[in-house]
Amino acid sequence: VFFFANPESATRPMRFSAFFLFFSLFLLVRGYKNISFPVFPLPDAYHAGPRAMHVPHRFTFEIDSASSSKCDKECRKLLDQAFHRYSVGIFEAHSRVPLWRLSKHPQMDVAPPIKPSHKSLSLLRIELTGDNPHPPLQIGIDESYSLTVVDEPKPAATLRAPTTWGVLHGLETFAQLVRWIGTEYAIGHVPLSIIDSPRFAWRGLMVDTARHYIPMADLKRMVDALAAMKMNVLHWHMVDAQSFPFVSEKYPLLHQKGAFSEESIYTHAAIKKFVDYATARGVMIMPEFDISGHAASWGLGYPHITTDCWDMLVEKNTRYGENRIAMNPAEPQTYEIVHDVIKEASTLFPMNHIHIGGDEVYYPCWNHSKQHDQIHQYMATHNIPDYRSLQAHMANNTQTYLESLGKTGVVWDETDAIGAAHNRTVVHAWRSSAALVKAVREGKNAVLSDGYYLDVQVPRCPHHTHCPPKSLHWMWIWTAWDFYRRDPVEGLGLTAEEEQRVLGGEACAWAESMDTNNIDARILTRVPTVAERLWSSGSINDEVDAERRISMLRCDMLRRGISKAGPITSDFCPTTTVDPVLPYKIATFSLAGMVSLVILVVIILFILLRRTSRELERMSALQLGTSVADDIPERSVYSPLHDPE
Repeated sequence: VFFFANPESATRPMRFSAFFLFFSLFLLVRGYKNISFPVFPLPDAYHAGPRAMHVPHRFTFEIDSASSSKCDKECRKLLDQAFHRYSVGIFEAHSRVPLWRLSKHPQMDVAPPIKPSHKSLSLLRIELTGDNPHPPLQIGIDESYSLTVVDEPKPAATLRAPTTWGVLHGLETFAQLVRWIGTEYAIGHVPLSIIDSPRFAWRGLMVDTARHYIPMADLKRMVDALAAMKMNVLHWHMVDAQSFPFVSEKYPLLHQKGAFSEESIYTHAAIKKFVDYATARGVMIMPEFDISGHAASWGLGYPHITTDCWDMLVEKNTRYGENRIAMNPAEPQTYEIVHDVIKEASTLFPMNHIHIGGDEVYYPCWNHSKQHDQIHQYMATHNIPDYRSLQAHMANNTQTYLESLGKTGVVWDETDAIGAAHNRTVVHAWRSSAALVKAVREGKNAVLSDGYYLDVQVPRCPHHTHCPPKSLHWMWIWTAWDFYRRDPVEGLGLTAEEEQRVLGGEACAWAESMDTNNIDARILTRVPTVAERLWSSGSINDEVDAERRISMLRCDMLRRGISKAGPITSDFCPTTTVDPVLPYKIATFSLAGMVSLVILVVIILFILLRRTSRELERMSALQLGTSVADDIPERSVYSPLHDPE
């Protein structure tokens, strides 16, 4: 301070100290790493400035008058709920919580937040630019948005989107940008401009609730997480061979006999509330009823609609033998019950798509079942030459019925492999990219899950064969980057038109080793890598940067009560509040910075000690001449200008 106030009077030690002070600060700042941009998934295009503004707790979200006139009751309800949800997410979840840190070491840590200026941003203005701002939530709607934040000439923030669904994504981005920095909220990177839209229309997560019953509270938390990651489909694999938790009001024995317990069910009322909950967050719910394999749980309530090959399975000691039980295609009520259950589901789930399975149909079960003769008589009557054609017959029947309800079927790729997928049916490719390529080249739409299986140790080779090179990791957490590197279309040789038929992808969480106790760890630790791959541009592929942003996202979701997932890497994410502290306590230094500060302190101490020593000598000299000193004013004793000598 003295150096800058009186540069001409500064002594050489003072100049030396000032030099070391600035050199130390330079090295300290130089040590920190920066996140490319603290938003997840990374936007399509953005410009981030160097400044920050204060954000008051009494923050307002406001729809402009032109947009308000286009926004009907349902539109306004959705936005009002979102405004409240994000107010809580921003201003309550982070308040008085210490900063997230990536590392104690500045060489690895992210830079501390920018100290905000005296300017304050108190309003986010929402503009709905589309003619139909609140279309039904379906695959292919416009989810784009833009966000601008400026501090000159005066603070202003504007979120523009053609639809309410784009507004939800923009609000999530804004929420990730506002941070509690110790004593106040602030938004950095001002002036800020973002233009963003998803790369793929279908960005999903499949959750299996048949092998272990998953409570509705967990499913809602998964929906919250999907919304935070800008994913838009929860594929609900509701029933399978192990249990039938879906409540059919027309066929109550399905859940009464097929569910694990009376409590382990999903009623119509609970499903409606869940669908509304998800819709309010921009997430579609797609149910799956597996036809015609994996059907054992259907037979617990209505045995005659499944084939009985249990003797063969027990004799062979077949692992997961219940998965081998198939439906009985020769029983007329099989089709009646399947149709009625699908019709019930179609009234509960507004999404245009219903998944009807079609994978892993075990032909030996038909061949060695107690219904063998009945099945072969049926095949002869309907000119069905073999079991492959029998599977296609059942798949065709179910797809045709779905289409009569105005729904679009989704099938696992085995159904397309036997030539049974209808042209409008979506093919769900889980065994290989070749299945996806086959489907889109034949003019069908497709979704990829090959390489996105969350339950396997090695995501890129679930069948333990034909593993792509450089895709294997021996640490479980590193397998997250196998997901990140898995692009749905890259390297497949597809034309631009064929790529358009790749709707997107789904991460799949099968539940043999997952239940309510570990669902967050199984899903939410690694699924963000799939989320960014499906939303962001294919050119965004910096794994190190993504790891930092995923760690920050996880911390946000922990504080907002969305996630209980484990970390993807080492970091510091406190979730309990503390008394207000300084915006950022610099507790770690780069080695060069620390050495410089030590030298600076030594120099200052040396100067002080030398000065003190001289003053002590002067006082001793003065005490020798007390008669003279007694006449000198006390205030002048230590002034060289009044030295009696």
